[in-house]
Amino acid sequence: MLVRHAMARRPIAVSPGDDCRAVLRMFRARCIRHAPVVEDGQLIGVVSDRDLLRAVPELIGDIDAELAHCAHASVIAEVMTGDPLTCAPNDAIDVVARRMQELRIGCFPVVSDGVLIGMLTVTDLLRGFTDHLEGEGVRRLNLLWSSGRAQRGPDVAAIAASVGVELTALLSSNTDTGARMHIVRTRADETSFARLVDAYQAAGLLIVGDRAAA
Repeated sequence: MLVRHAMARRPIAVSPGDDCRAVLRMFRARCIRHAPVVEDGQLIGVVSDRDLLRAVPELIGDIDAELAHCAHASVIAEVMTGDPLTCAPNDAIDVVARRMQELRIGCFPVVSDGVLIGMLTVTDLLRGFTDHLEGEGVRRLNLLWSSGRAQRGPDVAAIAASVGVELTALLSSNTDTGARMHIVRTRADETSFARLVDAYQAAGLLIVGDRAAA
């Protein structure tokens, strides 16, 4: 799965001169936690709700009451993270997710040919992974190779390719008994899915648990 499939398109952007209190109020109204900072059409930074709250900690409570009494507010340029790391729409989301984890950051602006086209947050990643594995139209197979480790099991991905089916996800692991379990996900049509099932059974794989032809 690629970043373009999970990112939020046309993200709400703010300007470096915007008032922190006003932006925080907008964050809360729209239930967002990050925004790209754009100046003259160019991405120059990212600001998060944590950045804003560090700048104006008194707003952790009643924001509306504080807005009425605070005439001088910090601006976004003073609290944003400048020159932010970005990702591309064709990057694999598992690679980007690993980078987020390693760097302990909550979002990546998505840039194509120097133009901001989206934002990818941890929430977007979780939604993307879930939709990719269990979303509408996904057909599911749980396969078991029970001949043990002494005999090499069939290549699940290669079998799918041989019958013209593209897998969207494949997770494999060994069971406590030494058998090999494969969790297969695809968006094949009904005819192709039936062909895939027949091919797996012909290869000696057992279909176990829930089989779904969504």
